[in-house]
Amino acid sequence: MSTLVRQHIQQLKALVFLASLILVTACAGLAKPETFDQRLAYAYGSLAAVRQTAADLVVATRITPQDGQKVLEETDAVRVVLDASRSAYAGKDLSTAEAKLVAAQSLLTTIQRWLQARGGK
Repeated sequence: MSTLVRQHIQQLKALVFLASLILVTACAGLAKPETFDQRLAYAYGSLAAVRQTAADLVVATRITPQDGQKVLEETDAVRVVLDASRSAYAGKDLSTAEAKLVAAQSLLTTIQRWLQARGGK
């Protein structure tokens, strides 16, 4: 592979990484959701952004494929908690719904921080 092609690939990887980082950061800067439905929707959107960021970081070789797989597994678990929160809310069990939503948000925040720390290398 020529030097020019390698440089171009590295530039594309850097661009993908920056776009992912901007996406995660932009999600943090959106208007704060207030109702349960808004907070749940925001959490699902954050979940999608985290999964995409992890995939982008694997492509950009900022994290290993094994780390990317671990993020996917952790976000699968977050989705289960979010789905349980939504079900509890639909069943009028508001305290359980709230507790599960808070737990999912906490897990997402932890994953986002880890990705930001790893992606910044």
